[in-house]
Amino acid sequence: EVIEEGTETTTEEQEDLIKPNAESLLVDESTSRFSSAIWYDAVQKSTVLLAGVGGIGSYVSLLIARMHPTQLIIYDPDKVEIGNMSGQLHSTDFCGEYKTTSCAYLNRTIGNYFNTCAFKECYTEYSRTYDIMICGFDNMAARKIFFDNWLTHVLNSDYPEKCLYIDGRLSAESYQI
Repeated sequence: EVIEEGTETTTEEQEDLIKPNAESLLVDESTSRFSSAIWYDAVQKSTVLLAGVGGIGSYVSLLIARMHPTQLIIYDPDKVEIGNMSGQLHSTDFCGEYKTTSCAYLNRTIGNYFNTCAFKECYTEYSRTYDIMICGFDNMAARKIFFDNWLTHVLNSDYPEKCLYIDGRLSAESYQI
């Protein structure tokens, strides 16, 4: 319905134009780009664990945050250094701060996401596991612990088909997941 300029409408006429409970009003515009993807609803109902927020994980953290999962849990004991600026998504404002603090800040300010749980410590064999785990470690020993924990979680899960493990790898010439 087109309303000509200078024409006044009553409140009832305005309500007819935009239904108060229109389905489009329920869509979160900050994540609407993903709303037609088959995995979108599942991610929003999940907790995602990401360990290692350097070259791979710092970018993945923000991308996952923009999908608004129930919670994003990140682990990394390292602090941001000036040498990280060339390959990691951290600001010089965070030099000397923990990488997890930097990522949680970026998730809030850029991703409009406020459910990041940041652990400023190593992920260990005693750390919790979740259905969705993403590995961003730069060493094989840490990768093995992370994968073994996830595999044990899957083997004990009532719904192993809902479990997902992503092992990100990064080198100077290529980027592979």
